[in-house]
Amino acid sequence: MQDYNVMNNSSLLSTVSKTDLYKICEIEELVIGNFLSNIQEATSACFDIGIGKLILEWNDDDIVFNFIPSERFSDIILKGLDKDSVLIHRLEEALVSKITAAYKDLL
Repeated sequence: MQDYNVMNNSSLLSTVSKTDLYKICEIEELVIGNFLSNIQEATSACFDIGIGKLILEWNDDDIVFNFIPSERFSDIILKGLDKDSVLIHRLEEALVSKITAAYKDLL
C-alpha cells in the first residue's frame, strides 16, 4: 500500500498552514463526537465531510465506518487512476494565466 500525506501537500498548495489544517480536522472530530453524544436511540449517522459522506453504524461495542465519495471526488480519483492529474491541469492553467497577465502588463 502506498502511503501519502494529504495534509502536507494541501498546505503547500493552499494558503492554509498545515497547523491550521490539523486544527480544522480536530474541530471536525469534536463536532462529530458532540453530535453523536447528543442523539437519542439512533444506530447510525451520516456526515458530509466535503469529499463525500462518512456513514457510521453502531450497536453495543461495534462501529462500522463507511465512506461514499462525492461524484466530483470519485471523478477525480478515476482520472488519477487513468494517469490524468486534475491538479497538474489546474496548476498549468494557473501558470499560463499568470504568465499571460505578466506579459500583458509589460506591453
